[in-house]
Amino acid sequence: MTFLEDARRAVPAALRLYRFDAAAMSEFDLSFEGFIRSFAVLIPVAIIYLALCQVEFQHVTEVAGVNIPEPIAFFGWKMTGLVVDWFAFPIIMVPISRAMDLGHRYVPLIVAINWMAIVAIVIWTVPAFLFAFGLVGAAPTAFLSLLAFVYVVAATGFAIKTALDVPTGLAMALTVLYLILGLLIGAGVDRMIGV
Repeated sequence: MTFLEDARRAVPAALRLYRFDAAAMSEFDLSFEGFIRSFAVLIPVAIIYLALCQVEFQHVTEVAGVNIPEPIAFFGWKMTGLVVDWFAFPIIMVPISRAMDLGHRYVPLIVAINWMAIVAIVIWTVPAFLFAFGLVGAAPTAFLSLLAFVYVVAATGFAIKTALDVPTGLAMALTVLYLILGLLIGAGVDRMIGV
């Protein structure tokens, strides 16, 4: 199966997880090959993320007036952060899943999380692009961004609970871990950039 063939099943399955449909898990390719292919989702995510970073770069330099490095440094650090963030959760979940005797559920979890990322990045870009094109102001953008954040977190928590088949409390704890990793990496990148 090629990546595009896999995507034709996996993207709709990811969308169903965003509708909190647990049956969507059965649509993912949970073989070893499917697991490896799911990491290739980073490529389309990175392309969309670059566009999102461009909006952020323009806002930071033109609106906020913050002194930041040259564009190459800005985008270089942002993409480095994306790659680190992409692999951080799968790596840290290896010992955690084994310690909880959930090693057999590791592949479904990572496959689902990886494919859901393509939907998440599109959701993140909507408020930013509406703001960039002058369709909404700063306050509505902040509110829409908050709604997007809450929705993505809720869907991610649902996917973690479904993929691992664990109680809600444990799924929430792992979702918090997922968030903390992303926030720490993002904060580290922003510190390196100087914003």
